[in-house]
Amino acid sequence: MAPAGTRTGRLATAGLVTAFAVYAALAAASALDRASEARPGLASRVPALLASEALRAGGRTALAAGDGRTALRLGEAAVADAPLDPASTALLGAARYATADRTGADRAFRIAAQLGWRVPHTQLYMMGRALEVGDLRVAALRLDALVRQNRALLRERALLDPLERDPRGRVALAERLRESPAWLTAYAMEVDDLPADVIGQRAAVLGETARLGLAIGCQPIAPTVSALIRSNAVPTAAALWRAHCPGAAGSLIYDGNFANARIDQSRSEFAWSFIGQSEASVVFEPVSGGVGQALVIDSAPGRPRLVLRQLVLVPPGRYRLSWQATSTQGQPSALVVASFTCNPDPREWIEGQAAAGSARRTVEVTVDGACPARWLGLAIKGGSTAVRLADVRLEPIR
Repeated sequence: MAPAGTRTGRLATAGLVTAFAVYAALAAASALDRASEARPGLASRVPALLASEALRAGGRTALAAGDGRTALRLGEAAVADAPLDPASTALLGAARYATADRTGADRAFRIAAQLGWRVPHTQLYMMGRALEVGDLRVAALRLDALVRQNRALLRERALLDPLERDPRGRVALAERLRESPAWLTAYAMEVDDLPADVIGQRAAVLGETARLGLAIGCQPIAPTVSALIRSNAVPTAAALWRAHCPGAAGSLIYDGNFANARIDQSRSEFAWSFIGQSEASVVFEPVSGGVGQALVIDSAPGRPRLVLRQLVLVPPGRYRLSWQATSTQGQPSALVVASFTCNPDPREWIEGQAAAGSARRTVEVTVDGACPARWLGLAIKGGSTAVRLADVRLEPIR
């Protein structure tokens, strides 16, 4: 098996032409560029001062179409027209690379780098060279510079794969993310269409980011966590959630006092999810003299209706599940029932026991190996009065 650095270099060499074409296709063009590309005849009538930009626009179009020879001709013309413009020299370098002139491409890009580093084609080339020699920190630095200019490049596997598929590359990416670049949130949240193996690699990057000291918050990390759950990587999802969501590591369940709960916010399965029920309503109230919120739940008479749930990952063993439930007048209530099963939509409910006069209802539950995590659900039995739910706890029985 080839060393990781060799494989990364091969990826870089194979993907660089693709990366040039990708950037050319995604590059933000001016109105003049777009007109030139749509109607090539306009290029001959562009004022001399802007002619090189029209040449570069045509060169980018040719690169995106895989027409290296046309890109080379237009790149040479752009350099002749504006020899000190780094974008012209970078286009020439990309065109030479696309036509297999590696020596000429390197020479052009080195000149382009001396003229100005911000040109994306130059950044792409230097990223590829860094990957070829195994300098993944420099490669990540160049990727950072590229994505800061064009966040759409995060969708391009030709750019991300050489870093995300290499353990050293994942560390290098995490070091860039630790600086909180503008693309951090997109990197964590725009994951819906990624395959399971890429989700796993991205989770490893984000886990390393947390280890380096940056927690990005519950909402930004939630899409990656949910994607991991969908791919059955529940322990990895739980670890990532606890690393990035403040308060998630402090107890077996998250937000047991509902301090962060919002009906209209979508978070991870490891946070409270409120289940839409036409026959049940939920209103938040502050907790007098305490921390967090209480839920005032009202429901029509009939069968128990699931109101909220949360996925819980706990080791096998015995646990004590409890909650406080009172009427709106402050009297203990038995209207709240619970479930703690592998099924997110349970059909059977457990009623907690309470000491005389106590609002806290308690039930013992057992966790075995039947499923990787349990769904904690809370429901309300239909009644003539509303119930006030607060302070949900899950504690191991020693």
